[in-house]
Amino acid sequence: MDITIEKKTWTPTRLILLGVLVLLVAAVAASLLSSAGPAKLNVDPERLTISPVTRGPFQEFVPVDGVVMPIKTIYLDAPEGGTVQRILVEDGATLTAGQPIIQLANTDLQLEMVNRETAVFDLMNNLQNTRNLLQQNRIQQLNHQAEIENQLREAKRVYDLNKSLFDQKVIARQEYLQAKNAYDYQVRRRQLSRQALRQDSTAMREQINQMQQSVSRMQNNLALMRRKLDDLTIKAPTAGRITSLNAEIGELKTRGQRIGQLDMLTGLKVRATLDQYYISRIFPGQKGEITVNGKPYELSVKKIYTQVTQGVQVDLEFTGAVPPICAAARPCRCASP
Repeated sequence: MDITIEKKTWTPTRLILLGVLVLLVAAVAASLLSSAGPAKLNVDPERLTISPVTRGPFQEFVPVDGVVMPIKTIYLDAPEGGTVQRILVEDGATLTAGQPIIQLANTDLQLEMVNRETAVFDLMNNLQNTRNLLQQNRIQQLNHQAEIENQLREAKRVYDLNKSLFDQKVIARQEYLQAKNAYDYQVRRRQLSRQALRQDSTAMREQINQMQQSVSRMQNNLALMRRKLDDLTIKAPTAGRITSLNAEIGELKTRGQRIGQLDMLTGLKVRATLDQYYISRIFPGQKGEITVNGKPYELSVKKIYTQVTQGVQVDLEFTGAVPPICAAARPCRCASP
Protein backbone atom coordinates (compact mmCIF):
# COMPACT_ATOMS: atom_id res chain seq x y z
CA MET A 1 0.00 0.00 0.00
CA ASP A 2 1.07 3.64 -0.45
CA ILE A 3 3.01 5.52 2.30
CA THR A 4 2.66 9.26 2.88
CA ILE A 5 5.98 11.16 2.35
CA GLU A 6 6.46 14.19 4.56
CA LYS A 7 8.02 17.38 3.06
CA LYS A 8 11.24 18.69 4.65
CA THR A 9 11.25 22.38 5.71
CA TRP A 10 15.06 23.07 5.50
CA THR A 11 16.23 21.63 2.24
CA PRO A 12 19.82 22.11 1.05
CA THR A 13 18.69 24.62 -1.61
CA ARG A 14 16.89 26.77 0.90
CA LEU A 15 19.87 26.69 3.20
CA ILE A 16 22.19 27.93 0.39
CA LEU A 17 19.81 30.75 -0.54
CA LEU A 18 19.51 31.78 3.10
CA GLY A 19 23.30 31.88 3.47
CA VAL A 20 23.70 34.07 0.39
CA LEU A 21 21.02 36.46 1.66
CA VAL A 22 22.77 36.76 5.03
CA LEU A 23 26.08 37.58 3.31
CA LEU A 24 24.47 40.30 1.21
CA VAL A 25 22.85 41.91 4.23
CA ALA A 26 26.19 41.85 6.05
CA ALA A 27 28.00 43.48 3.07
CA VAL A 28 25.41 46.28 2.83
CA ALA A 29 25.58 46.93 6.54
CA ALA A 30 29.39 47.10 6.43
CA SER A 31 29.26 49.58 3.52
CA LEU A 32 26.81 51.82 5.36
CA LEU A 33 28.92 51.77 8.48
CA SER A 34 32.14 52.64 6.58
CA SER A 35 30.53 55.58 4.69
CA ALA A 36 29.08 57.08 7.82
CA GLY A 37 32.58 57.94 9.15
CA PRO A 38 35.04 60.68 7.92
CA ALA A 39 36.46 60.31 4.29
CA LYS A 40 40.18 59.73 3.86
CA LEU A 41 42.52 59.97 0.84
CA ASN A 42 46.10 58.85 0.90
CA VAL A 43 48.32 61.13 -1.30
CA ASP A 44 52.08 60.99 -1.76
CA PRO A 45 53.56 64.19 -0.19
CA GLU A 46 56.07 64.53 -3.08
CA ARG A 47 53.19 65.11 -5.49
CA LEU A 48 51.84 68.12 -3.57
CA THR A 49 52.71 71.73 -4.57
CA ILE A 50 52.01 74.44 -2.02
CA SER A 51 52.13 78.11 -3.09
CA PRO A 52 50.73 81.39 -1.71
CA VAL A 53 47.45 82.63 -3.21
CA THR A 54 47.86 85.87 -5.25
CA ARG A 55 45.62 87.98 -7.52
CA GLY A 56 46.34 88.11 -11.27
CA PRO A 57 44.82 87.68 -14.73
CA PHE A 58 43.43 84.28 -15.44
CA GLN A 59 44.64 82.73 -18.67
CA GLU A 60 43.46 79.56 -20.28
CA PHE A 61 45.93 77.81 -22.54
CA VAL A 62 44.52 75.85 -25.45
CA PRO A 63 47.08 73.56 -27.12
CA VAL A 64 46.60 73.30 -30.90
CA ASP A 65 48.66 72.15 -33.87
CA GLY A 66 50.00 74.93 -36.08
CA VAL A 67 51.84 75.03 -39.39
CA VAL A 68 54.78 77.41 -39.70
CA MET A 69 54.63 79.08 -43.13
CA PRO A 70 55.98 82.18 -44.91
CA ILE A 71 54.50 85.53 -43.92
CA LYS A 72 53.07 85.94 -47.42
CA THR A 73 52.54 83.63 -50.38
CA ILE A 74 52.05 84.91 -53.95
CA TYR A 75 50.39 82.57 -56.42
CA LEU A 76 51.82 82.61 -59.93
CA ASP A 77 49.33 82.26 -62.78
CA ALA A 78 49.98 82.42 -66.50
CA PRO A 79 48.89 85.91 -67.69
CA GLU A 80 48.83 84.66 -71.29
CA GLY A 81 48.39 81.22 -72.78
CA GLY A 82 51.18 79.46 -74.60
CA THR A 83 53.46 76.46 -74.87
CA VAL A 84 56.22 76.04 -72.30
CA GLN A 85 59.43 76.71 -74.21
CA ARG A 86 61.98 76.98 -71.41
CA ILE A 87 62.04 76.45 -67.64
CA LEU A 88 64.65 78.85 -66.28
CA VAL A 89 64.66 77.92 -62.55
CA GLU A 90 64.28 74.83 -60.43
CA ASP A 91 61.57 74.23 -57.87
CA GLY A 92 62.69 75.55 -54.47
CA ALA A 93 65.13 78.11 -55.89
CA THR A 94 65.48 81.53 -54.26
CA LEU A 95 64.61 84.27 -56.74
CA THR A 96 65.10 88.01 -56.97
CA ALA A 97 62.43 90.47 -58.07
CA GLY A 98 61.94 90.35 -61.84
CA GLN A 99 63.90 87.13 -62.36
CA PRO A 100 62.48 85.03 -65.27
CA ILE A 101 60.90 81.72 -64.31
CA ILE A 102 59.26 80.23 -67.40
CA GLN A 103 59.37 81.20 -71.08
CA LEU A 104 56.16 80.56 -73.06
CA ALA A 105 55.70 80.67 -76.84
CA ASN A 106 52.54 81.91 -78.60
CA THR A 107 52.73 82.28 -82.40
CA ASP A 108 49.29 83.92 -82.61
CA LEU A 109 50.40 86.78 -80.38
CA GLN A 110 53.63 87.18 -82.31
CA LEU A 111 51.76 87.34 -85.63
CA GLU A 112 49.31 89.88 -84.23
CA MET A 113 52.25 91.92 -82.99
CA VAL A 114 53.78 91.99 -86.49
CA ASN A 115 50.45 93.05 -88.04
CA ARG A 116 50.01 95.88 -85.56
CA GLU A 117 53.55 97.11 -86.09
CA THR A 118 52.93 97.17 -89.85
CA ALA A 119 49.69 99.12 -89.35
CA VAL A 120 51.47 101.67 -87.17
CA PHE A 121 54.25 102.13 -89.73
CA ASP A 122 51.70 102.59 -92.52
CA LEU A 123 49.79 105.18 -90.53
CA MET A 124 52.98 107.06 -89.70
CA ASN A 125 53.93 107.09 -93.40
CA ASN A 126 50.47 108.39 -94.29
CA LEU A 127 50.82 111.08 -91.66
CA GLN A 128 54.17 112.17 -93.07
CA ASN A 129 52.80 112.19 -96.64
CA THR A 130 49.80 114.24 -95.53
CA ARG A 131 52.09 116.73 -93.83
CA ASN A 132 54.13 117.05 -97.02
CA LEU A 133 51.03 117.58 -99.16
CA LEU A 134 49.59 120.13 -96.79
CA GLN A 135 52.91 121.93 -96.63
CA GLN A 136 53.11 122.06 -100.42
CA ASN A 137 49.55 123.35 -100.57
CA ARG A 138 50.39 126.03 -98.03
CA ILE A 139 53.45 127.07 -100.02
CA GLN A 140 51.31 127.36 -103.15
CA GLN A 141 48.76 129.45 -101.28
CA LEU A 142 51.49 131.68 -99.92
CA ASN A 143 52.86 132.15 -103.44
CA HIS A 144 49.38 132.99 -104.64
CA GLN A 145 49.02 135.41 -101.72
CA ALA A 146 52.30 137.05 -102.65
CA GLU A 147 51.16 137.40 -106.27
CA ILE A 148 47.88 138.99 -105.13
CA GLU A 149 49.79 141.40 -102.89
CA ASN A 150 51.99 142.39 -105.81
CA GLN A 151 49.01 142.93 -108.09
CA LEU A 152 47.30 144.93 -105.33
CA ARG A 153 50.29 147.22 -104.98
CA GLU A 154 50.39 147.74 -108.76
CA ALA A 155 46.64 148.44 -108.89
CA LYS A 156 46.99 150.89 -106.00
CA ARG A 157 49.84 152.69 -107.78
CA VAL A 158 47.80 153.05 -110.97
CA TYR A 159 44.73 154.10 -109.00
CA ASP A 160 46.62 156.76 -107.05
CA LEU A 161 48.18 158.07 -110.25
CA ASN A 162 44.90 158.17 -112.17
CA LYS A 163 43.13 159.77 -109.22
CA SER A 164 45.71 162.57 -109.19
CA LEU A 165 45.46 163.02 -112.93
CA PHE A 166 41.66 162.93 -112.78
CA ASP A 167 41.67 165.57 -110.07
CA GLN A 168 43.83 167.69 -112.42
CA LYS A 169 41.41 166.89 -115.25
CA VAL A 170 44.21 165.36 -117.31
CA ILE A 171 42.50 161.99 -117.96
CA ALA A 172 38.92 161.01 -118.61
CA ARG A 173 36.57 159.80 -115.89
CA GLN A 174 36.26 156.39 -117.60
CA GLU A 175 39.98 155.72 -117.27
CA TYR A 176 39.90 156.77 -113.63
CA LEU A 177 36.98 154.44 -112.85
CA GLN A 178 38.73 151.50 -114.51
CA ALA A 179 41.78 152.00 -112.28
CA LYS A 180 39.53 152.33 -109.22
CA ASN A 181 37.63 149.10 -110.03
CA ALA A 182 40.89 147.23 -110.62
CA TYR A 183 42.16 148.40 -107.24
CA ASP A 184 38.94 147.42 -105.41
CA TYR A 185 39.05 144.01 -107.10
CA GLN A 186 42.58 143.33 -105.85
CA VAL A 187 41.64 144.42 -102.32
CA ARG A 188 38.76 141.93 -102.35
CA ARG A 189 41.01 139.19 -103.73
CA ARG A 190 43.49 139.77 -100.92
CA GLN A 191 40.73 139.48 -98.29
CA LEU A 192 39.44 136.25 -99.80
CA SER A 193 42.94 134.85 -100.14
CA ARG A 194 43.77 135.59 -96.51
CA GLN A 195 40.49 134.02 -95.34
CA ALA A 196 41.12 130.89 -97.42
CA LEU A 197 44.67 130.69 -96.05
CA ARG A 198 43.41 130.86 -92.46
CA GLN A 199 40.75 128.21 -93.09
CA ASP A 200 43.22 125.91 -94.81
CA SER A 201 45.66 126.33 -91.93
CA THR A 202 42.96 125.43 -89.39
CA ALA A 203 41.82 122.42 -91.42
CA MET A 204 45.43 121.34 -91.86
CA ARG A 205 46.08 121.50 -88.10
CA GLU A 206 42.90 119.56 -87.32
CA GLN A 207 43.70 116.88 -89.88
CA ILE A 208 47.25 116.50 -88.61
CA ASN A 209 46.04 116.39 -84.99
CA GLN A 210 43.53 113.67 -85.83
CA MET A 211 46.16 111.61 -87.57
CA GLN A 212 48.57 112.14 -84.68
CA GLN A 213 45.90 110.98 -82.24
CA SER A 214 45.33 107.90 -84.38
CA VAL A 215 49.06 107.21 -84.39
CA SER A 216 49.20 107.67 -80.61
CA ARG A 217 46.31 105.26 -80.07
CA MET A 218 47.88 102.65 -82.31
CA GLN A 219 51.22 103.12 -80.56
CA ASN A 220 49.50 102.60 -77.19
CA ASN A 221 47.87 99.45 -78.54
CA LEU A 222 51.26 98.36 -79.81
CA ALA A 223 52.76 98.98 -76.36
CA LEU A 224 50.01 96.86 -74.79
CA MET A 225 50.72 94.17 -77.34
CA ARG A 226 54.41 94.25 -76.48
CA ARG A 227 53.45 93.96 -72.82
CA LYS A 228 51.39 90.88 -73.63
CA LEU A 229 54.39 89.41 -75.41
CA ASP A 230 56.52 90.23 -72.37
CA ASP A 231 53.97 88.37 -70.22
CA LEU A 232 54.95 85.20 -72.06
CA THR A 233 58.06 85.36 -69.90
CA ILE A 234 56.70 84.72 -66.41
CA LYS A 235 58.84 86.59 -63.87
CA ALA A 236 59.01 86.74 -60.10
CA PRO A 237 56.98 89.76 -58.89
CA THR A 238 59.13 90.00 -55.77
CA ALA A 239 62.00 88.25 -54.06
CA GLY A 240 61.20 84.86 -52.56
CA ARG A 241 61.40 81.10 -52.95
CA ILE A 242 59.60 79.36 -55.80
CA THR A 243 57.61 76.31 -54.70
CA SER A 244 55.05 73.97 -56.27
CA LEU A 245 56.41 74.72 -59.75
CA ASN A 246 54.18 72.86 -62.20
CA ALA A 247 55.46 73.04 -65.77
CA GLU A 248 57.02 70.75 -68.34
CA ILE A 249 58.70 71.54 -71.65
CA GLY A 250 56.12 71.47 -74.44
CA GLU A 251 53.14 71.66 -72.07
CA LEU A 252 50.31 73.99 -73.10
CA LYS A 253 49.35 76.53 -70.44
CA THR A 254 46.08 78.43 -70.67
CA ARG A 255 45.56 81.97 -69.43
CA GLY A 256 45.10 82.05 -65.65
CA GLN A 257 46.44 78.54 -65.08
CA ARG A 258 48.39 78.10 -61.83
CA ILE A 259 52.07 77.35 -62.40
CA GLY A 260 53.43 77.68 -58.87
CA GLN A 261 53.72 79.93 -55.87
CA LEU A 262 56.32 82.32 -54.48
CA ASP A 263 56.94 82.29 -50.74
CA MET A 264 58.30 85.55 -49.36
CA LEU A 265 61.21 85.04 -46.98
CA THR A 266 60.85 88.34 -45.12
CA GLY A 267 58.98 86.74 -42.22
CA LEU A 268 57.09 83.76 -40.87
CA LYS A 269 53.65 83.09 -39.46
CA VAL A 270 51.78 80.19 -37.90
CA ARG A 271 48.41 78.97 -39.16
CA ALA A 272 46.47 77.03 -36.56
CA THR A 273 43.02 75.42 -36.48
CA LEU A 274 40.95 75.76 -33.31
CA ASP A 275 37.79 73.96 -32.34
CA GLN A 276 34.52 75.73 -33.07
CA TYR A 277 33.94 75.93 -29.31
CA TYR A 278 36.49 78.79 -29.13
CA ILE A 279 35.04 80.86 -32.00
CA SER A 280 33.64 83.47 -29.62
CA ARG A 281 36.77 83.57 -27.48
CA ILE A 282 39.40 84.27 -30.11
CA PHE A 283 40.18 87.83 -31.25
CA PRO A 284 42.96 89.73 -33.07
CA GLY A 285 45.92 90.59 -30.88
CA GLN A 286 45.48 87.56 -28.65
CA LYS A 287 48.75 86.14 -27.39
CA GLY A 288 50.14 82.72 -28.21
CA GLU A 289 53.31 80.71 -27.86
CA ILE A 290 55.10 78.20 -30.03
CA THR A 291 57.98 75.90 -29.20
CA VAL A 292 60.56 75.25 -31.90
CA ASN A 293 63.54 73.05 -31.13
CA GLY A 294 62.80 73.39 -27.43
CA LYS A 295 62.79 77.21 -27.46
CA PRO A 296 59.56 79.22 -26.94
CA TYR A 297 58.57 82.10 -29.24
CA GLU A 298 55.79 84.62 -28.70
CA LEU A 299 52.93 84.97 -31.18
CA SER A 300 49.96 87.27 -31.72
CA VAL A 301 46.71 86.54 -33.56
CA LYS A 302 46.78 88.56 -36.80
CA LYS A 303 43.85 87.24 -38.83
CA ILE A 304 40.76 85.13 -38.13
CA TYR A 305 39.19 83.37 -41.10
CA THR A 306 35.43 83.77 -41.12
CA GLN A 307 34.76 80.55 -43.02
CA VAL A 308 34.46 77.67 -40.56
CA THR A 309 35.36 74.25 -41.97
CA GLN A 310 36.22 71.60 -39.38
CA GLY A 311 37.32 74.37 -37.05
CA VAL A 312 38.37 78.02 -37.00
CA GLN A 313 41.59 78.92 -38.81
CA VAL A 314 43.72 81.76 -37.46
CA ASP A 315 47.03 83.29 -38.54
CA LEU A 316 49.51 84.20 -35.82
CA GLU A 317 52.59 86.34 -36.38
CA PHE A 318 55.76 86.44 -34.34
CA THR A 319 55.92 89.48 -32.05
CA GLY A 320 59.56 89.12 -31.17
CA ALA A 321 62.31 86.81 -32.31
CA VAL A 322 61.61 84.52 -35.25
CA PRO A 323 62.91 80.94 -35.34
CA PRO A 324 65.68 80.58 -37.92
CA ILE A 325 64.57 77.17 -39.16
CA CYS A 326 60.98 75.97 -38.92
CA ALA A 327 59.64 72.49 -39.48
CA ALA A 328 56.45 71.77 -41.38
CA ALA A 329 54.24 71.47 -38.30
CA ARG A 330 54.76 72.40 -34.66
CA PRO A 331 52.47 72.36 -31.62
CA CYS A 332 51.60 75.79 -30.29
CA ARG A 333 49.56 77.17 -27.42
CA CYS A 334 47.09 80.00 -27.65
CA ALA A 335 46.16 81.87 -24.49
CA SER A 336 42.71 83.37 -23.98
CA PRO A 337 41.78 85.38 -20.86
